[in-house]
Amino acid sequence: PELCPVSLLPYSTVGGKDTLSLIDFAFNYDAAPGRADIYLQSISVQAIDSSGTLLDPNRLFDRIGYQIEGQSPVYQTFVQVLGANTIFDLGQPGIPVSPGESLNVQLIADIEADAPYDNFVLMIPSTGWLEITDANDSTSSLSYSPGDGCAAEYPFMTDMTRIFLAAGRPILESESLPVRLAGPNQKALYIYQGYLDYSQGGAGGDIALSGITGRLLKRTGNGFAASDVSDLFDAIYLSLDDQIVATDSVFAADTIRLNPEPVYTLESGMQTDHNITGDIRADADPANYIMIFDDSTSFNMADINLATTIYPLLSGSSFPVYSAEISLAAAGLENSFTNYPNPFNPDVDGHTVIGYALDEDAHVDIELFTVTGEAVKEVLMNGFRGEGSHDEDIWTGQNDVNLDVQPGTYFCRITARYVSGRTECYKRKISIVR
Repeated sequence: PELCPVSLLPYSTVGGKDTLSLIDFAFNYDAAPGRADIYLQSISVQAIDSSGTLLDPNRLFDRIGYQIEGQSPVYQTFVQVLGANTIFDLGQPGIPVSPGESLNVQLIADIEADAPYDNFVLMIPSTGWLEITDANDSTSSLSYSPGDGCAAEYPFMTDMTRIFLAAGRPILESESLPVRLAGPNQKALYIYQGYLDYSQGGAGGDIALSGITGRLLKRTGNGFAASDVSDLFDAIYLSLDDQIVATDSVFAADTIRLNPEPVYTLESGMQTDHNITGDIRADADPANYIMIFDDSTSFNMADINLATTIYPLLSGSSFPVYSAEISLAAAGLENSFTNYPNPFNPDVDGHTVIGYALDEDAHVDIELFTVTGEAVKEVLMNGFRGEGSHDEDIWTGQNDVNLDVQPGTYFCRITARYVSGRTECYKRKISIVR
C-alpha cells in the first residue's frame, strides 16, 4: 500500500468547541486483482507543544475518532493512550481496503474545554506508527511507501495549533438615572451609565467592544419621535472606566455610534463601567429628549479570536434601554426653574429635584413655604452655584425639624444673587401626595 499524510489542522482552534480534522491520510492499495485485502487498524501520534514537550493526551483531547471520506465520523469510547502516545483505533478488524482501491481517512478530535495548554503539534515519528495488516493473516504487519508525489517525510509533524476559549456573554447592567436638567451650551451633561460584567460563568475568550449605538428621541404631544442628534449636541463622548475613548464617532440623523479607538478588549474576569456625556448646543430647542438603545445589537461586541458576534445579557430589565431623560430649558432662571416629579409622593419617589439654570455664577437660596406664607424648609441658603444648569438640590417632603409635612400644595421660592450684582427671585407650586 501507499500512504501520504497531510496536515489539516488550522492555525488556531477553540477549546471544547467544534470537532477538528487533524490529519488526512490518502491510502492507495495499488495491488493486482486476486491479492488479499488489507486492514487499516490503528494510527498512533504524539502531541507536543511548540517547545517539544510531550503533552498529556487525556488533558488535551475530549474525544477522538476518525472519518472516512463521504461517511459519518466514528468516535472511540475513550481516549486510548499508550505511554504518551495517542492511539486512534480504526475499529475491529480495521478499515478494509481491497486491491485497486483508494480512500481518505481523517483523524478527528474535540479539544478539552479546560485543556491546560495554549498550543500543540501532532507528530508521527516513523512509518511504524501506522498499523496495517493482511486480511488473511492478522499477525502479519505490512509496511507501506509514501507514493508518488507525496511530500511528507518522517517524523511527520503538523503545523502548530493555538488553543483558546470561545468568548462568553457578559452581563449588561443599565443604571436608571433621574431626569437631567440642562441649559443651552452646557458641557459634559451626564446622560447614560452602564456596566459590563464579564466575571461570571467561568473562563472565556477575550471580547472586543467596538462601539455603542443609540438613537435620540424628542418628546412631543404624541409621545417620543426621532430627533436629529446634531440639533441637540455639539459633541458626545463615550467613557470606559472614566477614560474618554470615543468622541462623535458617527452622527447620522437620529443615530449616534461611538467607536472606541483603539477597540476596547474585555477579558475574562473583568468588569467595566461605561458612560455617555454630551455638550449641548447653544441654539438647541428647549424640549425633553432621551437616548434609546434598541436591543443587544446596540452594544457592538465580538469574539476576538473567532470574529463572531457576542450579544450581552441584560440584567434586571429588558430592551430597549433608555438613557436619562434630558430636560432642556431655555436660558435663564425664570424659564428654567422647575421641579420633578410634581406632584410627588415622598414615600414612593423619595424626593423631588429642584432644577434651574443660571446664566452667570450666583449665590442661591431655595426655600419652601405654605400657601399662607409660613416657612417650612430651607433647602439651600447662600449656596454658591456656577453658571449653567443644576439639579443637585432636592426636597424630601420634610420641614426644618425633619418631620413629614402634610399633603397639599407648597410654594418653592428661589433667589439668585449674581456676582455681577443683580438679583432674581421666582416661585413655583410644589404638590405633595401621600
